[in-house]
Amino acid sequence: AEYMGGGPKEQEKLAEALHEFIVTTNPFTRDQEMVSFRNIMDDGGVHVSSIPISLQCPLTLTRIETPARSTRCDHFQCFELRTFLILACRSNEKIEGGDWHCPVCRVHVGATDIMVSPIFQRILKEAPASVKEIEVLPDASWRVLRSVDPEDEIDVEDDR
Repeated sequence: AEYMGGGPKEQEKLAEALHEFIVTTNPFTRDQEMVSFRNIMDDGGVHVSSIPISLQCPLTLTRIETPARSTRCDHFQCFELRTFLILACRSNEKIEGGDWHCPVCRVHVGATDIMVSPIFQRILKEAPASVKEIEVLPDASWRVLRSVDPEDEIDVEDDR
């Protein structure tokens, strides 16, 4: 499919239809994402003990509501699905040819490459609204790195 112009209303309708499609046909289960997550944790043969993650969208700098990333990306950081789709539809680029770019790593992505992250969804439900950045551990548990409420933060050195 290719998007060829249209006004803001048409672009918004297309973005909303794509959002609904991606959310309802999301093929990733938590178990499948854990396999992907373990591959990310094993960064080129060097195992990392944690991954810092922002709960804020790189496009809007507001808290993510529907966490999405591309299956082509090799990072766990997500972006806000609705914002990404609205901006992508406004760009008049091909939807399915991979002419869109991940806002985190700039890899080419198409609509069918985008998935909603079940692990990130769980983290967003558990983390207080004041939490801005977390550290995800190998078992997909997490701890606060940065918050607007100092009570949420832990001293990482004391916790190890």
